Amino acid sequence: MQGEYRFYNPKYLEKTALLTEFITSFKQISKDNSQQTHGDLKYMNLLQRVANNQDSRVDILMEDLEEYFKSEKDRPLIDAIQRNTSRFVDILSKVCDTVMPARNVPMTSDEEMENMQQILNDQRMSNMEGDQNKDDNVKNRLNPLLNRKFQLFIIRGPDSKQKITPIRNLKSEDIGGLVTIKAIVIRTSDVKPMMQVACYICDTCGCELYQTVSSKTFTPLQECISNTCKTNRTKGKVVISPSSSVFQAYQEIRVQETSDQIPQGNIPRRFLILAKGANVNQCSPGDLVTVQGVFLPSEHDDYLSRSNLIMETFIESYKIQKEKKSYSDMQIEEDIQIKIQEMREEMTDEQIYELLARSIAPEIYGLEDVKKALLLLMVGGTSLETKDGMRIRGDINMAMIGDPGVAKSQLLKHIARVSPRGIYTTGKGSSGVGLTASLIKDPITHEMSLEAGALVLADMGVCCIDEFDKMNENDRTSIHEVMEQQTVSIAKAGMATSLNARTSILAAANPLYGRYNKKVSPHKNINLPYALLSRFDLVFILLDTASEENDSRLAKHILQVHKTLQPPKSTEETVDAAVIKAYISQAKQFQPTINKELHDFLTSRYLEKRKAQNDKSKDGYNYTTPRTLLGILRLAQSLAKLRFSETVSQKDVDEALRLIEESQKSVQEGQDDGSTQQKIQKDFKSEIYQIISKLCLKQKDFIISESEALKQVLAKGYTNTQFEKTLDYYNQIDLLMVNQETKKITYIVTKE
Repeated sequence: MQGEYRFYNPKYLEKTALLTEFITSFKQISKDNSQQTHGDLKYMNLLQRVANNQDSRVDILMEDLEEYFKSEKDRPLIDAIQRNTSRFVDILSKVCDTVMPARNVPMTSDEEMENMQQILNDQRMSNMEGDQNKDDNVKNRLNPLLNRKFQLFIIRGPDSKQKITPIRNLKSEDIGGLVTIKAIVIRTSDVKPMMQVACYICDTCGCELYQTVSSKTFTPLQECISNTCKTNRTKGKVVISPSSSVFQAYQEIRVQETSDQIPQGNIPRRFLILAKGANVNQCSPGDLVTVQGVFLPSEHDDYLSRSNLIMETFIESYKIQKEKKSYSDMQIEEDIQIKIQEMREEMTDEQIYELLARSIAPEIYGLEDVKKALLLLMVGGTSLETKDGMRIRGDINMAMIGDPGVAKSQLLKHIARVSPRGIYTTGKGSSGVGLTASLIKDPITHEMSLEAGALVLADMGVCCIDEFDKMNENDRTSIHEVMEQQTVSIAKAGMATSLNARTSILAAANPLYGRYNKKVSPHKNINLPYALLSRFDLVFILLDTASEENDSRLAKHILQVHKTLQPPKSTEETVDAAVIKAYISQAKQFQPTINKELHDFLTSRYLEKRKAQNDKSKDGYNYTTPRTLLGILRLAQSLAKLRFSETVSQKDVDEALRLIEESQKSVQEGQDDGSTQQKIQKDFKSEIYQIISKLCLKQKDFIISESEALKQVLAKGYTNTQFEKTLDYYNQIDLLMVNQETKKITYIVTKE
């Protein structure tokens, strides 16, 4: 046994005796206990592991305390532990110091070196006990932290249904008590050593002094306070000894409310978590965590402590646990599991596919194919990684571009709510760093730290970006890497790193002219560069066309929803969001592959789409790249997952191709007849000339390089051949001058 510590507060003497009895006598029956030194004594076995240097963390479960002190007379003790947790952590730590068993395994060579500090502390204690200056001995008794080899925490067990308190519901009456919150990590600081006990050595008498440090800052001792120096009146100066002082790892974690905790119209609140010792480096930006700890006020160590009555608060973490990051980590309730089993037994795969798609935002009328695509987006394909580290994404990206009032934003918000890690943001209200990651200067260490943006926070989820067309071009470029490589690379302020952003992008935008203009090409209406469009697996063009039959059905649907706040009752069955989540959770566990029999079929269909792209008689919207083929594979794999299958079938590929063709068919149906298309094709020269002239007019000498002009023209959707024809034509009529040697284009200013 270690040296006994005395408790001077009479208020806690009785409670200390009860807790000592609990530590030494609480039993937990287990098969493995037969080989333990202390049998079924749970916490004595844990302390034995600490004494043997096999563990450094002691978790006292509240469930064990409630089970042991379940009588009515002991109820005040449980309430006191719940309300004043940090005080009882200190008491239990001293109890464990007192009842700590002796080591029963031999030391290794490394442990013998570490034990030198223990031998030194034992010698200090022996010297103090033999010191005749009893008053000085009491004042400078060795701090128990010098010998303590463990950290003790009071937490709730993993199997308990602990109450999650939203961050905005933490009140003043919760201060000092054990609380549990769930939040998203947005920033973590570097791990720093924090001093717990400062050791000083007097340069005159050689006495060692100890000072307990309980806050971020402290006032060091300047003069020796031992009786030797006081008797000699020497006022010896003390020097801090880092090797004899005790330090603890320290980290600050900034978290933010989850989307389901934020009331409508409110901004998310942020909160500070302090992690010490065993709790550091348990999470990273973007992680969803459950934090157990003590809700405490922060102390101001300057003049503010005297002038400010309002204090900041934080949680000192006792346990940080990463929560589910995707559907695959969800725990499905039994009644929902039975519902899914009945669906699998009573319905065909096609019927289940229709049912789940119909159940996505049932209050929104129509858009059947769009809802099917959204269902596949939430399921996703199969991510692959080659031996050399190259990743092929399995997440599906989708864009919806259409007229105002076709429920694009409502669909985005619904998907953000259904997804376990759904983030909803708008293009105009988002900057490049807000989407990716920003650098923040730490107020304590003044070092730069990363704060996760929307795309990093949506890792393993869905990031919904509304008003995508309103984004600044520079900000929109920042998500190119995320949409294909699924990482966010940062190289700023001497910090170069890469964060995971394995998310599906769901974007919504309006056409360039507010409403879709049928008299211009689809690319001009979309007004997005091909480099970005090619990264979307599906691009749906939603047009608001007048139709008496459809408008009548839509009006009845809207009026019914407005009256009852529910979708109209119909013969077609739907399921709620919980069933959709659970079904997708099970579907994501499958990793379907494509058989060799489908390779030839996919190759032929891909070649057909490439050939159609070069057909001048057709609209130039069909922009087919190798990414298109990967998009077909992802959609087919997602359909196979919905069937709970490990192989992709011919029907899956056919449905994937049908969705891609349906997304483009709305554009082709919305165009005017062939005469208008021919007019658009003939008018490309004037459009390219306008692009070149605007670039030249930005230069003082009205001269630009041919390569720069070609880059801008290709970004607008025109071809290299059209660019060369335009230069030849306007060079002949003396509106542009092209130097074939220097490859420079000069804009000729006409004089009126």
